Amino acid sequence: MNDKKCSHCNKEMPSMQGGIITEIEDKQVHRCGACWNKFVSKEMGIDFKTIELKPITLTDCSGNQHTFHFFTHIVPSGLAIEAHEIVDGERTGYRFEVLGPHDCNQQDLILDLYEKIKRGLGLKYLEHGELGKQIKDMSVVGRIEWDDEYGGEIPEAAKKKTPPPPKIGKSLFPLKDIS
Repeated sequence: MNDKKCSHCNKEMPSMQGGIITEIEDKQVHRCGACWNKFVSKEMGIDFKTIELKPITLTDCSGNQHTFHFFTHIVPSGLAIEAHEIVDGERTGYRFEVLGPHDCNQQDLILDLYEKIKRGLGLKYLEHGELGKQIKDMSVVGRIEWDDEYGGEIPEAAKKKTPPPPKIGKSLFPLKDIS
């Protein structure tokens, strides 16, 4: 893993956590999420303290376990809390996010995110049919992202747990200019 240390608090920042890299006086500065939020909240005149959340593991409707790590960010429109499934040290798999106003109760927002994760893990969009895996009830909900490194294919880390789903991303690629 390519871990770095926060330039402000000297805390280890695992590569899957991300972190913010900025330049101050021509020097590259790495900040962990908590230090970045502290810096941004001070600049915006907001009283804010990041609640550090420990990873949780939840079971989906098929009995598979998913471990989520949490990331809190102050953004121009409010407070965003993200939950990313981490597989082999990388952000891959499920991703959930909630957004609240800057002055929201963080604990309520965390509970909203937890409920959103439980709802998402309780749904199944693929089923086994005559042709193998296929879309259930002609409905798919999710985030489709392109990664040039994989040419539209699913990375090996995601293939380890389950067989790859139908090539939804590749089949939609011709429609990329439709809005």
